[in-house]
Amino acid sequence: MRVQYLRVLTRVFDSTMSDPYTTWSTTLSIDLTPELADELLDGIPDDLWATAACAERIVDDVQVAQVLVKTGLRRSQKVEDEVKAGASVYEPLEEGIGGEKDEGSQTPLMAYFKAHARERRLCLLRRVLFERLDRIQTHLVMSTQWRDENAATQGAEPTEAEDDPWADDGGSSPPEQPEESNPKTPLTLSVFLTQPLLDSAFLLASALQFEALKSLIEHHSTALLPYRFGILDAIPLYAEPMEYRALLPANDFDTNTEVLPSSAPWRPKTSWVESGEVEEALKASLGSGEEAWLEGEDESEEASNLIRADKPMSADVLTSWYKSRVLAIDEQAGLTTHALALLQHAASQGIIGLDELGEDLILLDRLVYEAPHSSDHSLGSNDWTLVRWQKLDPKAAMAAYLRYSSPDTIAPDIRRLVLPYLSVLDSRYERLSSTVTPVDQQIIESNLSQPLLYTYILQSPLSLALPVFEASKPTITPTSNRIIRTEEDLARLALAYLYGSNLTEGWEMMSSIFECLPDWGSERDETSDEADTTITCLAAFFAPSTTKTVTPEELFVFFKPLHSGALSRALDVLDAHLEGGEVLAKWGVQAPLGWFLRSSGDKAEQKARAVMMARRGGAENEEEWRTLLDDMLKLGRDVEHVGSVRGAFGLLDRREIVRVYFEGLLSHGSEYQPEHGISQEYRANHP
Repeated sequence: MRVQYLRVLTRVFDSTMSDPYTTWSTTLSIDLTPELADELLDGIPDDLWATAACAERIVDDVQVAQVLVKTGLRRSQKVEDEVKAGASVYEPLEEGIGGEKDEGSQTPLMAYFKAHARERRLCLLRRVLFERLDRIQTHLVMSTQWRDENAATQGAEPTEAEDDPWADDGGSSPPEQPEESNPKTPLTLSVFLTQPLLDSAFLLASALQFEALKSLIEHHSTALLPYRFGILDAIPLYAEPMEYRALLPANDFDTNTEVLPSSAPWRPKTSWVESGEVEEALKASLGSGEEAWLEGEDESEEASNLIRADKPMSADVLTSWYKSRVLAIDEQAGLTTHALALLQHAASQGIIGLDELGEDLILLDRLVYEAPHSSDHSLGSNDWTLVRWQKLDPKAAMAAYLRYSSPDTIAPDIRRLVLPYLSVLDSRYERLSSTVTPVDQQIIESNLSQPLLYTYILQSPLSLALPVFEASKPTITPTSNRIIRTEEDLARLALAYLYGSNLTEGWEMMSSIFECLPDWGSERDETSDEADTTITCLAAFFAPSTTKTVTPEELFVFFKPLHSGALSRALDVLDAHLEGGEVLAKWGVQAPLGWFLRSSGDKAEQKARAVMMARRGGAENEEEWRTLLDDMLKLGRDVEHVGSVRGAFGLLDRREIVRVYFEGLLSHGSEYQPEHGISQEYRANHP
């Protein structure tokens, strides 16, 4: 500091020994202070030279910069009155070179500037200094904002000295201050004064300096508002939308056009030299090298690549911009939450036509952040994007939600993920139904959400289907808390699922499904044979074929017309078949429930299963052989409340069953030799 002070003193001393022009030219900008600048400029008698000197010097010290601008404006202040007075009586030339008349109109002000280079240059410099005065004010505001941000950041994190428990509070020298004590400024004053405002706006946008950017646009709206959408596009896609919401466009419901951002120029009334009249006259009369003073500071290379928006944009244009931004955030940055936040802000600002996109984003957000994911990291994660989500058919979307659901989570996952998704689909189908033809209406109704859910349940493995049925029990109230909300559909789905599966294991779980079904005891119609007729038809449908396989979805269609009374009788049949299935599985001759329907009219099929049961039952002692006979006879008896629908061996009379049993017993003669055979008492009780 001492050396610098001496150098300044030396130059001040030298200035007394030389002319003031040389002294100013040889003084470095870094050595200038407000006092020294005042002293050196006051010593220059030529107003044009002094004004040009003030305009040419670019410094980072804001106080020096203010002195230069104010001095230059003061020294050029008289030129406005001089030009006004001179141009008012100045007559433009009627003829050009060679006696030819000039093409186009030439105002007296243009002619005056062409003839008076000094005044023209002073007006040019004055325009530059006014612009620089405004920029200095803006930079002061932005510097305050940066200082506050840095102070907040530093206040949240204690310095090393504050956090040092071994620091000596007494007698020790104060810690050294960091070299950079000024707040972190993305734009130094010298850069901000010289580069185009649009470039500064792009820099602030890319650096996430949103408060400073808002101030810049607000105080320099004339230059920046036409490029407001280009500036917004310069904001990184990963930026949190709520941090720059003050910069985002809004829609006016009354006019259905954009609400332009507010503007607050530093000077409510601009100078005469900044008017369009003077600008036009200066452009028409510029001398060599003077173009840069008029246009250079405001022209940006980026401006030529941007679309100007001098007027408020229409509501449709605003909608298109928000959609493009949302899609870019989701696809390129992969931040669904940011895209959703931007869309929600747009809705709050009156932007129309975003409902369906918002629904898709909410649904996608739940898939990405709320749906269960695989714990196996080697499988990687799906790169979900909004475009990919919108291309998914509903069935694939449901599968994506529940891909990693477990028996413990499947029911809550359906409630919080799938049911809201299906509700959105229903809303869209309803909106479409009001604008389509009757033929299309049928297509829409066939794609409603309920069949999607039912199809998923019918195609689920037993371990996942059981929790869904348990979450749909009639005892759960209110009805809205159930996954399957109608008792009739609950019964139909259970019948279709159990009879349509090829399961030969898990009888306990299948019985648990039966326990979840409704009981219409008071509504049972004992005289109705509708259920029996349906089951008889199903038996024919289940007939062995090499060309078709009965699916649960097809069975659901069979049970769809049945009312509660008929469904109740069908459930009685199901109960008997489940019991029979457990008996067959107990003796190692298990069969899927569909076999009970298929064999209900096929005596040969029933007898073949009985023979298999007697010969493969695996009884090892008299007690087990007795139990086997009891079970075989039970399968041949008519089940209570079933009527004409018989059990697994219902077409075999008791004598036939006993004969099959003893044939099986004899076939095991070489392996099983009971000491006394079957007791007389047991034979008496089982003739």
